Amino acid sequence: MNSFKRKSSSVLVLTLLIFAVLGPALTVFIPVVRSEDNLIDSYSQTNQDSYVKIDAFYWNNITGYAAVGQTFNMSSPNATIGSAQFYLKKTGNPTVDLYAVLYEHAGEFGTSGIPFINALASSIPVNSSSLSSSFELTTFTFREHAYLIEGKKYCIAVQTASAGGRVDASNYVNVALDFSNSSHEGNYFAYDGRWTANPEGPGDLCYSVYFAFAVGGAGGDTSFSLSFITIPITVYTSIYYFMWLFLSFVHVSKKDEPLIEPKFNPHPPMVSVLLPCRNEEAVIGTVIQQCLDQTHKNLEIIVVAHNCTDNTAEVARQFNDPRVKVYELNTEDVGKGLGLNYGAKFAQGEIIIYFDSDSIISKDYIEKVVDLMVSKGYEVVQGKIVGSNPGYNKLCFLQHLENQIFLSMFWGGKQKVGLPAGLGGTGVSIKRSALDKIGGFRNILIEDFDLCVRAQVAGQRVGYCQEAVVYDEKVPKYNMLIRQRSRWMAGHVQLIVSMIKEKTLGKLFIKNPVDFFQLFSPVYTLCLWLGVFVGIVTTLQNQAHLFSSGWISFFYVPLIFFLVQTLALQLLFVLILRRECTTKEEFRKSVLNLPLFYIYSMHWFWVLLRLVVYRNKITWAHTKTEHGFRRK
Repeated sequence: MNSFKRKSSSVLVLTLLIFAVLGPALTVFIPVVRSEDNLIDSYSQTNQDSYVKIDAFYWNNITGYAAVGQTFNMSSPNATIGSAQFYLKKTGNPTVDLYAVLYEHAGEFGTSGIPFINALASSIPVNSSSLSSSFELTTFTFREHAYLIEGKKYCIAVQTASAGGRVDASNYVNVALDFSNSSHEGNYFAYDGRWTANPEGPGDLCYSVYFAFAVGGAGGDTSFSLSFITIPITVYTSIYYFMWLFLSFVHVSKKDEPLIEPKFNPHPPMVSVLLPCRNEEAVIGTVIQQCLDQTHKNLEIIVVAHNCTDNTAEVARQFNDPRVKVYELNTEDVGKGLGLNYGAKFAQGEIIIYFDSDSIISKDYIEKVVDLMVSKGYEVVQGKIVGSNPGYNKLCFLQHLENQIFLSMFWGGKQKVGLPAGLGGTGVSIKRSALDKIGGFRNILIEDFDLCVRAQVAGQRVGYCQEAVVYDEKVPKYNMLIRQRSRWMAGHVQLIVSMIKEKTLGKLFIKNPVDFFQLFSPVYTLCLWLGVFVGIVTTLQNQAHLFSSGWISFFYVPLIFFLVQTLALQLLFVLILRRECTTKEEFRKSVLNLPLFYIYSMHWFWVLLRLVVYRNKITWAHTKTEHGFRRK
């Protein structure tokens, strides 16, 4: 492994490890941290040129008041009041309790603005005896979380208790004030038996006011917080975005390694091609002929007609070539793994390659794959998979586009950083010795991913041969797509359970953290569903004013961060398509369809829903993909 691969792989593994280990800890920590950086409004003390007293008030005593405050505009998103800060100092020995109190606004904002009569919320008291004799920032934390509406005007005041404690003309509290600049859009007000705006002329208190949490904002001290849901969502989805960004960047920035053709071998290795099929009489003849036409001639073709009720076996037997061998298998159970294992029993080759019966195979596919295995020492190799029918309809094109972006990103990107590549459902090649070492194929719903992770755990090298191309048929109907991918998602769950029992999940994470998180991709989809749930709950709270017993909060990633991340990923998708598309017209069409592709990706929501509702019916028998959807 060269230096670039070692460094890139180490960065990726270390980052994913930090995400995986430290991320969940935030679930405990963040919801109870006060968000004092969530500023609503403020006026700096650097503008202070005077101060105003809080003492026992007397009618027309303009030098001392029972309360002083500031009007402000709620320009932040909808939020609940959290805390307020004023620059205070004491003179003499006052002992009265002070409170920060929130009011709605009356009068003209910025000139005659004063509080309405009834307070919305008050803070925990601060005793004036604890103040310093020089101006210091004093924080008042609100125990009641009054709801602030974006665009409305409010008043925040610091005032004495109604009774108790010492405060008089000799023992009082000073509040920092500015008369000289008065640049704040609100106005200073005071109470001396009545609320009065700007009693000594235009001015502004030196103060700050903060929210405890905003709608879509960070969790704070609240009656109910959804941060225990949103923090894991944020951590887990960030893992996927980071993986995609990292692998996409590597794939587009680093050139492909040229395929090194091995020295001429008069006796190339024997290859056994397995074609497991069920009721594929319409397409089986085509794929057999393409295997016979391969530039690599030392091969045998083993057709396994598994539980067929049509003429699949008869069509295969019509080929007058000793390399074509047809076997029929009838079992109560169904599944691709059964057909593969049955065919492997008769295989004579050093290398086994299997294709789906709907595949279209480039003439040099087997030659290129074998060359890579021989020259680079890979035990398992996957070729490039491209859609064979992108022109059939828009859905087929979007699936083809998905292959162009994600398969090249994952397989090419992983290989370029020195991680094992990946396997698809067709064009998979594996050395016979490697297959025997891991115990053959398993009849699992995602036999390709299962084979890939078991090979990695066993220490076998998995490579990607971009020069070898196989075309597979995409489904043209949405209900067929959902059925097919519900089988894939159920297969992930099935494989997770299997690896937990075998205690191999940790080994997979060490060998290939990207595949580890890809294995848990159903959890990623679940995170997106939970994000939708949180959005609905908070919308009901803020628009319909439900959940009046307490405001709901949650931790979130700032929108600008999400937008930058998404735009960066979309740009990398464009660069990937520039590499993968073979013509300018294909590239133009692919880029123009990226917005639609984003909407198309939402089908994973319904796949997860179908998995939950029909989990007992998602089997090979119920989700077999139909073939034969190509334009003539």
